[in-house]
Amino acid sequence: NNNNATKKHSFKLTKNMKCTKKAEMKSKNTGKKILSDETLNSLKNTDLKSLRTRCEKEVKRRMGLIHKTLLAFYDHAEDQYRVSVASHLRTLDEMIDTYDAMLCTMERDFHERLDTVRANYDDEKQIMIDKFEAD
Repeated sequence: NNNNATKKHSFKLTKNMKCTKKAEMKSKNTGKKILSDETLNSLKNTDLKSLRTRCEKEVKRRMGLIHKTLLAFYDHAEDQYRVSVASHLRTLDEMIDTYDAMLCTMERDFHERLDTVRANYDDEKQIMIDKFEAD
């Protein structure tokens, strides 16, 4: 019994809540319509041309501000690009200088080894020639 009574009470409560929401929405819509009608009447009574002119001036002013802001961002971006390119080129120059120094060192080592090998070859060649002539 309690369970059936609870279900009936819950059903009635849900039904009442739905009705309340519908009434609330209807009330809001009616209020919006009244406000909309009042706004429309007040607009009819004002000078639409002057309102339009003011709106156009405001749009132009804001577009000008946006344009100035975008130009400032663009200039800043260009400056950052120039700085980063200069930094990149300096890094490349440093890498090339390091590579050249390394290459010079390697070339110097090569020539030193080559001179050593030639000297050893010439010494061994002379020893062999001397031995051959002695025999």
